[in-house]
Amino acid sequence: MITQSSHMQAHEYDPETQQAFVQFQNGAVYRVDGMAQWEYDNFRQASSPGQYWHNKIKGQKTITLVSPGSTKSGKVSKRRW
Repeated sequence: MITQSSHMQAHEYDPETQQAFVQFQNGAVYRVDGMAQWEYDNFRQASSPGQYWHNKIKGQKTITLVSPGSTKSGKVSKRRW
């Protein structure tokens, strides 16, 4: 699902594994483990997905970098949460 966010580009959810995948504007894709359907729905419907990410997901869920993005200079970003 494409999102309207200054930091996030798209996200999707797999209810069978309770994993969410979030792609940021730099192309980096992160997997969020242990996310219940209702948590994903709240994230998806948040007026600010970025704020929800920082307040409710980051630091509270297991987040894994699946695919690094690139910076404006073209260098690969290896930033991890």
